[in-house]
Amino acid sequence: MSFPIRERTPADLILSNVVAEGCTIGLLLWDNSTADLIADKIDDRDFAEPVYGRAYSLILREIGAGRRINATLLAPMMQDDDAFREMGGLNLLNSLQQAAMIDTTGAPLGYAAQIRHLAIQRRVTMALRAVIEKASVMGADLPAIVSEADALLTGAVDNTDPTFFIGAEDCFDEVIAGFNREQHGIRSGVIGTLDTLLGRLQPGWLVIVGARPGMGKTALALSYMRGAAMQGHGVLFASLEMAWETLSLRFVADACYDDHRIPFAAFTNYRLNRDQQTAIVRAKRDLGSMPFKVVDKNCHTLGQLRRAIRRRKRELRAAGQSLELVIVDYLQLLQPDGKPKSEYEAVSEVSRELKIMAGDEGVTIIALSQLSRRVEQRQDKRPNLDDLRASGQIEQDADIVLFLLSQEYYLVNGEPEPGTAEHLDWEAKLERNRHVLELICAKHRHSSIGSAFAHYDRSHQAVRSPRSNGER
Repeated sequence: MSFPIRERTPADLILSNVVAEGCTIGLLLWDNSTADLIADKIDDRDFAEPVYGRAYSLILREIGAGRRINATLLAPMMQDDDAFREMGGLNLLNSLQQAAMIDTTGAPLGYAAQIRHLAIQRRVTMALRAVIEKASVMGADLPAIVSEADALLTGAVDNTDPTFFIGAEDCFDEVIAGFNREQHGIRSGVIGTLDTLLGRLQPGWLVIVGARPGMGKTALALSYMRGAAMQGHGVLFASLEMAWETLSLRFVADACYDDHRIPFAAFTNYRLNRDQQTAIVRAKRDLGSMPFKVVDKNCHTLGQLRRAIRRRKRELRAAGQSLELVIVDYLQLLQPDGKPKSEYEAVSEVSRELKIMAGDEGVTIIALSQLSRRVEQRQDKRPNLDDLRASGQIEQDADIVLFLLSQEYYLVNGEPEPGTAEHLDWEAKLERNRHVLELICAKHRHSSIGSAFAHYDRSHQAVRSPRSNGER
């Protein structure tokens, strides 16, 4: 069977099957119910022959409106299409429809699958050609080209999923099936009050942890991350603020905290005694194989972060594990791909893309975020959603917004004159708030909001559940 086609490039001829495209149009014209089988499998952009793509779009429009369509009815709708007339007009549509009437072995799903597959191949080829052309220019911006290539290829292979409808009975069945289902999701295991406050973090969630400097954002993230990794959850820590060497000191200090507490100052000064050195070696033996990695170089843009996530997913998959948690420290240091933007635009785009990335890659993303200075200008230092930079977008994208408040930090930095009544009151407040970190859940898309407390040992850079001695 052969149908007329217009001239195309050699690549189009190789990566297309115009016969399958013509057969698809013919089947739709002969039997409109065929649309139910293939409408969600392909769209008009998947056709290599543009005339067939336009015909396909019109056919689906008419069927979707509840109107019958055939060759005779479709032809007038395309009478102003010069290419359609060049290919035969009504005669073309009649030949396609008659061929479908004769060929009772036509397989619409098979045609659709091949059309879709070849369309993806063409898009990948076009994307690679565009990248090669840009990369061939002397002095080309290679990081920008790599980011663009990743975006182009991702878009090229994006699948068209069939529409899926569920009814009330399906909703009940889903819940009933979960009565005895094992709970999945991420918990730290070492900060019990935080686990209770947030619940199990799920793939696709974006969690924002916001605080002013000095509140313990990185310490909380490292403690949570280590606890999750100890339970077998694959973790990637994107450190944009501090080099991995500095982060290593904090990580090891936290890892040694429960069994052999080593002051963080001993790490920074490298004044570790023999017992401390032995404890660190022992901790490495016990914890060194956790599924946890830090990336701190070449991870300053959204494209670089996405590539790091995908590489880590491949590594863990090869080891029979999976990447479940990604921590970004911190959101305002991550840049969009492409040209520089204003701070508001950049933060908004990063927030949107992190939420999309969490869903696309099937991971939970915890992004640390700096808060506005307005917090420190108020008498009450408790943060709220308005304190987020570019708060409208971040608040909208986040599944969870968690704020941290260390009253101890503000008290230490606001000591009154010694020997005064104010100083005595200050000492009492400081003692009540020593090591107390308030966890304020200001938004939770999947549960209730509220507050809890954790134990933050600043001198050891570790966050844990509150002690049993009455500490909040």
